[in-house]
Amino acid sequence: RLRLAGRAVPTVPMLVAARRMAAGETLRAADVRLIRVPASRLRPGAAQEAEVVLGQALRRPAAADQPLLLADLVQPVAVERGQTVTMLYQVPGMVLTAQGRAMEAAARGAAVPVMNLHSRLVVQAEVIGPGRVRVGGSR
Repeated sequence: RLRLAGRAVPTVPMLVAARRMAAGETLRAADVRLIRVPASRLRPGAAQEAEVVLGQALRRPAAADQPLLLADLVQPVAVERGQTVTMLYQVPGMVLTAQGRAMEAAARGAAVPVMNLHSRLVVQAEVIGPGRVRVGGSR
């Protein structure tokens, strides 16, 4: 027989950076680590599930073992400011493409002003992928 003394402390999962990372890096499974911390030490807004953070980009650098805060994560930039992009205009039965220059950086799904390189007109477009934007038409 053994007599033990102590106290039980409830713990919760929390995601931390597995290594030092720079601002703008996109998080992959190898970049995060799940640890358990006392519930009283869980920082407000700290990520607790890997599915929520994977594929997101860091707004600011993160040190190894630093908690990942949801407020520090953003969609990764798919179009850089000044980047040449393919502008896509689609209507049923017709697809037109043209080259343009992004006037701002933007993530997938965001609106971005794009200057048509041929006409020099600036139009609003939706980022649909790296280097690709959709202008007007049906979706």
